[in-house]
Amino acid sequence: MRRSKLFIDADFRRFHRKNPQIFREIVQRAENLINAGALRIGMGAIFESMRYDIAVRTLGDEFKLNNNFRSRYTRLLLRKRPEFKGFLATRALAEK
Repeated sequence: MRRSKLFIDADFRRFHRKNPQIFREIVQRAENLINAGALRIGMGAIFESMRYDIAVRTLGDEFKLNNNFRSRYTRLLLRKRPEFKGFLATRALAEK
């Protein structure tokens, strides 16, 4: 069953508040991609690269990065760093 937009938004705000390092890492990776010449950035690629790096570098508890948060992080990145506009695409959020 799909979670409603309101529940996903609340979950995201809670996760972001507890894990500000995630957003910093997303910004760093986006900057690295742009500096390397990328014309478009996919949040999916950033998430998967973070999952890979964290799995290789850490032991213990499994790291969880919810795919439902991709669109929220994309929008947050565009709000905080408007210079990324044009590199990231967004779609309308589902209302369910």
